[in-house]
Amino acid sequence: MNHIPGPLPLPKQAALFLNARGRVADARRELGDAVDWLHESWDPGEGRLPAVAAAARSAAQRKIAAAKALLDEAAGELDAANDHYRAQRRARDAQRVPPDRVCDRDATHCVEGYSPRDGSLYGSLDLMVFACDEHHDIARTQWLTGLTAHSQPVSPDLPPRTCGVTTDWRAVRAERQEAQP
Repeated sequence: MNHIPGPLPLPKQAALFLNARGRVADARRELGDAVDWLHESWDPGEGRLPAVAAAARSAAQRKIAAAKALLDEAAGELDAANDHYRAQRRARDAQRVPPDRVCDRDATHCVEGYSPRDGSLYGSLDLMVFACDEHHDIARTQWLTGLTAHSQPVSPDLPPRTCGVTTDWRAVRAERQEAQP
């Protein structure tokens, strides 16, 4: 697996994902070529010579092996990109933890703050705060001032978060806009 140490800027992450997608597309083409080759060139029912059939089979096997290698490489690059994304997200979350809001407990609630849009209380998701049971009410009423709060239990599928960890989606959207050409 390819590994690039340290968190990557969003443009580099996007490039890794695009490169991996290209490799997956290449692998799909290789597999398609292998299937076409088998259908066109190796039909034992036609009474072809065994040498022709053996050559066709060998060529198909090489193409399938090449496709598998491309898929393995793409999977490695996607894993590396995901690892870097997670590392950067953890670093970004760590930088956004307000010191006056932190306790050492695991968060039990995810409180989302929405900006009102077009007369609706729920517009875009702008701020997300993780809170323990003790700080849940404070998160809803004080930490998300000016936003419509919506709270839900922390999903067991998410990695544990500490009370007070905040993700400012406005900043994330701004970073994405900067990353686009």
